[in-house]
Amino acid sequence: MAAFATVIAYLLAFLITFLLKDCESKREKLSMYGVYKAFMKQKHILLLLIASALFMETMHTITVFYAQLQYERVHITMQYFGILYIILQFFAMMSGWSGKFVKGFGKKKLTLLLFFIATIGCLLLLVTTSAVVSVLSLALLVLCNSLYLPLFDVYENESIGITMRASMLSFYAVIMNGISAILPTCFGLAADISLSFVYLLGLIFIIIAIGLFLFWQYICERKV
Repeated sequence: MAAFATVIAYLLAFLITFLLKDCESKREKLSMYGVYKAFMKQKHILLLLIASALFMETMHTITVFYAQLQYERVHITMQYFGILYIILQFFAMMSGWSGKFVKGFGKKKLTLLLFFIATIGCLLLLVTTSAVVSVLSLALLVLCNSLYLPLFDVYENESIGITMRASMLSFYAVIMNGISAILPTCFGLAADISLSFVYLLGLIFIIIAIGLFLFWQYICERKV
């Protein structure tokens, strides 16, 4: 029944798209080589793209595909899964607060803080047998991901000039989708061993993401 309801929801979303009107805009006439050439002039952005793909895909995979397995692991009965999903979605809707946090911490400090909190969340999931700690940890991961998404959009747009913006953003998306396509397979292989290996792999990916982000920031600061 849950699967059928999901199909209906996606079908409705698909049908509603036919009611949308196209936005009038000047289309960019650029070759793929032109986009690639522009990308190579600032190829250090690849560090941010990889870091962000590792972080966001890790958060998404753990909180969406392995949350219910964690609930079962800590003996939460299935009748509460829907309520817990609603709670997590509440944290997912807090992305609008990202701007306020940026004003208080700055983009770099906030990014590192979110990465650090996500690391703690994965570590808690790795070792806990508590239902309360499990839900809290998953909520933290959802929150970190929702607050990072607007930050990443800012980083992306600041790295692109006025021209070729749409083409470059599409090129970035292709790179990130390619990276993101690999990670679920890695998590699946880890899950075949145990759920703990999923969280351990998540920790490794986040630590790598932190290193890549700091390296990207270092290059950007040197260019300035």
